[in-house]
Amino acid sequence: MTVSIKVEERGKNTPAYNINADLKGEQTLGELLEFTKDLLISTAQTVLKEEQAQGFDDDPRVKVDNRFNKPVEAVKPLGRIQYFAKVDVTEALLGMYAIIEKNSPVDTGTYKRHNIVYVNGLEVARSMTTLQAYLGFKAREGFNSGDEIRFINVTPYARKLETFGVRRETRGKNKGTNTPRDRKSRESKRRPGKFITRPSGAYAFSFRAIKRKFSAVGEFLKFVYMVNGTRGITILGPDGEPAKFAGKNGRPYLYPSIVLRLSGEGILRREQDLE
Repeated sequence: MTVSIKVEERGKNTPAYNINADLKGEQTLGELLEFTKDLLISTAQTVLKEEQAQGFDDDPRVKVDNRFNKPVEAVKPLGRIQYFAKVDVTEALLGMYAIIEKNSPVDTGTYKRHNIVYVNGLEVARSMTTLQAYLGFKAREGFNSGDEIRFINVTPYARKLETFGVRRETRGKNKGTNTPRDRKSRESKRRPGKFITRPSGAYAFSFRAIKRKFSAVGEFLKFVYMVNGTRGITILGPDGEPAKFAGKNGRPYLYPSIVLRLSGEGILRREQDLE
């Protein structure tokens, strides 16, 4: 068996790494994996120092094998080490809301007008303008680790649009239209043999984009269907009572939502916040 190891860094003017090790077949598999692990750690640290020399965060948040707060030394031999710069919460929340708005289906405008933001269970914004105003006020005291931000669309048909994968297309031949997507199913973990349709509408799609871009700011980030009344958040129906399905069951509505719980380790503190 021949074993070769290649280290590749993406981007322009990337450096070449020389790997010197005895790989002549004299090592056991365990020794080879230990070497690979050491190589992964040293390479990650080398790349980090190079990026910091160009202005990257001096104290970044580290993600090891897709988990924050896991020691670098605990990385798997064929695992993954990622470094994330701290994020300004104001910029992150505005960016998240912009992504949701961009993907929101638009017909009469009702859906887009009902993207609401809650902080620790309290409604703070219903539009980009009101969110900017709230964040401008909030900047005086700042956010804290553990604060929970929730984006919800409260239209009664929002869950159905998620199920059918309806969202605003932002590219391609269907750009600007509300296009249903092909729905994919997965087997239920609780009930083997039963398949569940994966949501793929505006919120599920936005969540994936938000996770890629802003995951470092949170200790918890997830797309969920929120039961009306969760965390004290109550959406009222036309009769002024908590919205629920008609009929004998009277089940509460479910709303697509993106939940973010802030992590102090991922928050970029402004100078005035540190004084």
